[in-house]
Amino acid sequence: MSIFFNPAKHPHRLKPQPLGEQGERYNEDWPMPELDFLETVDKQQCILVDKEIRRRDAFAFPGFITGIIVFIMVFHFVFMDHYNQYTTFKDDIPYYEKKYGNLYLENPNDPKIPPFVKNEYSLFFYQDSVTILDYFNAYYSRYITSTPYQDTLFFLTMFIMSFVLLGLGGYQSFFKKNPILVFNRERNLVYTWRKNKVFIARYPEIGIGKIGKTLTFQLFGLDKSKQTLVSELFFPNVYVYSVYNTSTDYHDQRFINFINTYMREGRDAIIPFDYHRKKPKVYFGKNPPPADFEQQVKQILAKLDQEKKHHA
Repeated sequence: MSIFFNPAKHPHRLKPQPLGEQGERYNEDWPMPELDFLETVDKQQCILVDKEIRRRDAFAFPGFITGIIVFIMVFHFVFMDHYNQYTTFKDDIPYYEKKYGNLYLENPNDPKIPPFVKNEYSLFFYQDSVTILDYFNAYYSRYITSTPYQDTLFFLTMFIMSFVLLGLGGYQSFFKKNPILVFNRERNLVYTWRKNKVFIARYPEIGIGKIGKTLTFQLFGLDKSKQTLVSELFFPNVYVYSVYNTSTDYHDQRFINFINTYMREGRDAIIPFDYHRKKPKVYFGKNPPPADFEQQVKQILAKLDQEKKHHA
C-alpha cells in the first residue's frame, strides 16, 4: 500500500461488519502506553485516538523543530554576512578616501583612480558616517556583490520554507484538534464529533472494516437540511506503522478484542485502574463536544431507529 494512499478518499471500499460479532476475549497483558490507540480508559468510557496523531508525532513536531533550526541558521548567516560586508565596506571608505579623495575632488575622471573606487566608494567620500541605508543602496546597486537580487531571493526562499515548517508543524503539534472516538459503556454508544457535528453508532452494531490496510469505523450523522443520515469514518491509531497506513492482522485482532472485552465486561476485565494517555507538556488544542451534543444524539438515534424499522 502506498504511503500516499488516503483511506478517507475511498469510503466506497469499506465493507463494514458489526464490531460485536468479531474477535475473542482480550487476554493479553500489554502495558497501556504501548496500546497506541488509547486516549483514556475508565469505568464509564474508553476513548480512542485517530491515526493522525502518529503523523503529528512522526512529522509535525520534528518539522517544527527543523523550522526553528533552519530559521536560526538562515537568520544567523544573513545577519553575519551583511554585518561583515557592511563593516568591511565602511572600513574601506576611509582608506580609499585618504588615498584617492583629493584626486577625485580635483578631477573625478583622473585615470589614476581605479574604476571600482569611482563606482563603489567615491559616492561616500567625506561623509560623516555610512548608514545602513547607504550600505543597502550600495548593495543593491551591485557595488558590493554582483548578484544581490539572486542572493536575496535565495535567502527569502529559505526564510519562507522555515516559516512554513514552523507554521504547519506548530499548528499540528500544539493547536490542531485531533478527533477522538468514545466508546460509552454505560449507554452502549460510540460517538465522535467534527466541526460541531456529532456522529454516532450503537454498540455492538457499529460497523468496522478495512479500507486498504486501514482499520475503519463507520458512524452516522444527520444532514439537517435533508433530514437524512450521512456516513462518517474514523481511523483508530491501531497501527505499528500507522504513518504508512499499514498494520498486521495480529494488531487488528488485538484491537478488536480489547474494545469488545471492555464493552462487554468493563474496565476491570482489562486493567484494575484508570488510564490516561500522557499529554504533551505544551498543547493548546481543545476539542470539547458541541453545545447541543445530547440533542444531536437524540435526533441521530431516532433517525437510525427509523431507518432500521424501514429496512426490517
